[in-house]
Amino acid sequence: MKRILVTIILVCSLIMAKEYADQIKVVDRCVRLTEPLKIEKLGLKGMSASMLDPVKSRAACRQSLKQHPNDPHIQFLLARAYSMGAEKIAPGMIPQKLALKIKKLNGIPPRHDKAFALAQASCKKGDSGGCMLLGYYYYTGKYPKRDMKKAYLLWLWSCSLGNPHACQNLSEMIENREAYVSAKREEADAYSVNACLSGLYPRACVFLSDHWSWMKDKRFKKDRQLKSYVDFHACVYGNSNACYFLFKDDNNASIEKKLYAFKYACNNGNAKACSDAGAIYMKKSQNRVNVMMAKSLFETACELGDLHGGCWYAGSIMMNGTMGIPQDVPLGIKYLEKSCLVGNNSFACYDLATFYLYTKEKRYQNREKAIPLLKRACKRGNLRAIGMGCQEGIDFCCKQDPDVRKR
Repeated sequence: MKRILVTIILVCSLIMAKEYADQIKVVDRCVRLTEPLKIEKLGLKGMSASMLDPVKSRAACRQSLKQHPNDPHIQFLLARAYSMGAEKIAPGMIPQKLALKIKKLNGIPPRHDKAFALAQASCKKGDSGGCMLLGYYYYTGKYPKRDMKKAYLLWLWSCSLGNPHACQNLSEMIENREAYVSAKREEADAYSVNACLSGLYPRACVFLSDHWSWMKDKRFKKDRQLKSYVDFHACVYGNSNACYFLFKDDNNASIEKKLYAFKYACNNGNAKACSDAGAIYMKKSQNRVNVMMAKSLFETACELGDLHGGCWYAGSIMMNGTMGIPQDVPLGIKYLEKSCLVGNNSFACYDLATFYLYTKEKRYQNREKAIPLLKRACKRGNLRAIGMGCQEGIDFCCKQDPDVRKR
């Protein structure tokens, strides 16, 4: 029965993807700068609100609308560009007189009146994007005034035309128990599942992954195959929580599939995913290639901001010269210091203090550096640091509760 359900959802999602893509008749600079959904066959990345540049997109879409005045999708994209604004940016070293002439530096206010009129015109011509944006205006009340019934009906119709963004909005309306919408939790999940499986709107996968992973109700965790798919695509989109749950639950996906997801997300700048990929390589058979891959991924994780884990693992490998990897003590110290002092990793503090105290290389022996590091680890309750600190005569460590949770 579950296989039949998944097959039906997949078929519906493929239809959704085709219907939405069929609405796009023009692919130009306006579409590339403003299209909110990811459509690989048209080379569109999917521009989230945070990625949209209102100055460039408005200019490009005004030009596009001049060339295609009757295209409802271009009307929608120009409306979307007008609905976004840009905050004032500090000019820095740019002279004030010059800064005042650069529009982008002085902020761009949204033009909700123009956006609403264009979205309305686009929706009347049958574009699901225009109807989705029109529903947004009625839902938020930014212009002209809030009308939940109109928002619900517009999103329902837009979703039925294959717009996954509208489907996700419906899901969140149900989740928030808004007026005029169904109170059934199953319907909210169905809308999000369709939006996620369409492949056009990855944020729906992130929403589902977070919701299914944290909610107390276990009913929606039963379909492991579906949850694995959702977690995988949310992880690829860059959601650290999804990567974490995909990594922890061995029943959800094969090691190679997890590794692919983590490396893909890592390449997109997800530091946690880089660390998770490195951990997989370290768990594989211990050979020089796997350790080198792990080292590279941990370094990337550290550089991307995983100071707690990525820097610690990268530093440990470099300090020890694991599996024939060339030892690089200065760089290893640098990574461990980052993990200890900035990432607050007590184990990194302990490892570095141990190195300074017991290394055989006289140039690195430094008790003055080791003691503050041990104190820092003791303060965070590291049991090994507490034991070593007492042995080294550090009263501060001896006074720490030995049963304190190790961190």
